[in-house]
Amino acid sequence: MSFSIFSWPWVLGGLLALAASLYFLQQLRVRYRTVVVASTLLWRQAAQQAPARKLRERFRYPLAYLLILAILSLIWIALAGPTGNRSGTEVFHVLVLDGSAGMAREGRFKDAVSDLKKAVSALPADRRQVLWSGASMSTLLAPGEDEALLDYRLRSLGPESAPSNMDHVISQLAARGQRSRSTRITLFGQAPVSAAVVAGLPANIAVVRAKALEAREKNQGIVALGTADAASGAWDRVDVFVRVGSNQEEMLSASDLEIDIDGRPVEANPVAVREGWILPDMPAHGGLISVRLARSDALSMDNIASLRLPTKPFIPVQVSPSLRALMEPVLSADPAVRIVESGASVVIRSAGEAFGQSLPALEFVPSSRQQSAFLITTPVQGDQLGEAVDALGLRQIDATALATVAARPVEVSLQVGSVWKVSVWEELLGSRYNFTRSREFPLFVASTLRWLTHAPANYAIVAAGRPLLSDGTTEGEPVIDGLGRNIAPPGVPFTPQQAGQLNLGKGRNSLAVSLLDPVLTSNVLASDADLEVDGKMESAWHISWSILLLFLALLLIAAEWHWHRRGMVP
Repeated sequence: MSFSIFSWPWVLGGLLALAASLYFLQQLRVRYRTVVVASTLLWRQAAQQAPARKLRERFRYPLAYLLILAILSLIWIALAGPTGNRSGTEVFHVLVLDGSAGMAREGRFKDAVSDLKKAVSALPADRRQVLWSGASMSTLLAPGEDEALLDYRLRSLGPESAPSNMDHVISQLAARGQRSRSTRITLFGQAPVSAAVVAGLPANIAVVRAKALEAREKNQGIVALGTADAASGAWDRVDVFVRVGSNQEEMLSASDLEIDIDGRPVEANPVAVREGWILPDMPAHGGLISVRLARSDALSMDNIASLRLPTKPFIPVQVSPSLRALMEPVLSADPAVRIVESGASVVIRSAGEAFGQSLPALEFVPSSRQQSAFLITTPVQGDQLGEAVDALGLRQIDATALATVAARPVEVSLQVGSVWKVSVWEELLGSRYNFTRSREFPLFVASTLRWLTHAPANYAIVAAGRPLLSDGTTEGEPVIDGLGRNIAPPGVPFTPQQAGQLNLGKGRNSLAVSLLDPVLTSNVLASDADLEVDGKMESAWHISWSILLLFLALLLIAAEWHWHRRGMVP
């Protein structure tokens, strides 16, 4: 026997205190005396001089003493929370309630909650734990907690617009579990489980379902939504790709798609491709494009997807007259660039020229004044050389060929300065080198101009459960929750857990996270584990020691009343 509220010393100390207190009270006896007073006005004085009770009278009625001691001891032990000693071979039950988007199908979540409550009632409190598996994993009922708390915690919960993370939950439980304790994980819901995850579990952990998987209902949903540069070549336009998945042979047509931008319907003229449709030449002005399926089916959460279109403003560039003949053909071929005489965002100049000193610049410097062939200047502290090299496209340049001609190493270095700048040997522009005639040169110029002006990233896909990938210009960008906190972990891509609006820092528009999950739409996993179905717990009834002890105390109280009526105890 062990106790969940008090320890053994406290329980024993309480029993000794009860025994001593009752023994003291047993010796405090009523003593009747006759006192004659001259007036009723003097009765209070007489009562004080002749008290009705006296300590240290002869100990009488040992049966009554033992009876009341037994009643109070039973109540005290019940309040201490007694639990039976468990052997290491007994099973610990983890009940997992699926709260992912797949449970939004009619009646699924309600039935799963009902089955869960029955299972909780059938298990000892110290050998069961209830977990929630929605957009994240949380505890609904810890071991030992009263099951009445489950109703309170479930009141505000329902299916969330998030893909299933049941594989992650099972893996976490396996990692935290004790090798010496047998654990049974029971899944309440229809979330698929990977066969590879189940196969990798320790021998002491078993995974079962509370109810068999239901037959697949007819369902179609949007499983991919992304953008790419417009095939027409227009810089301020993008093509949007839409793919619809289905668990039936029947597929939708383009007429079943409803498309709007910022709530206003648009005529997108979808073009059919191998696995979906292309919406050509959508305006890249930061609008929110939403695609809906006109038909209703078993699950509505995957019938709509939204995406924040990128903002792609033109880049005004001012070019030094000494470089205009060389650079204008390259810049004219870039649809993002506009050559201007004033109001530029970035300048291209030779070393020593005075114009645009406060602006980001692509500058050409004599090799005698600069050790590195490419010198990157940034106002931001930190090691950003690798990211800058990728962003500028320098890995595509044939540095070996340039070094052979120059007869010296071609290096890239980074320094901290007050203005963003990329400095390049001006000798590379001469006919001696093949740099300006190579295919890498226009790419280098275009990438450099975008990096210097911090052109925002084009997020190809923003989906729940997938990392939010971006280019180097937005690395470490804050993601703000409803309380104004940055929830993006440093050093790794941020992964939104459920569909909705994703607020970004730096004054940028929010991103729309969509529920793009082929597994959810098809309601089947290609390598789904064939789990055993076992909705019955190991015991339909278990002993609550506290209730049993309180019941025994009640029986003794009834016996004491009966014996008192018969005159057997005072």
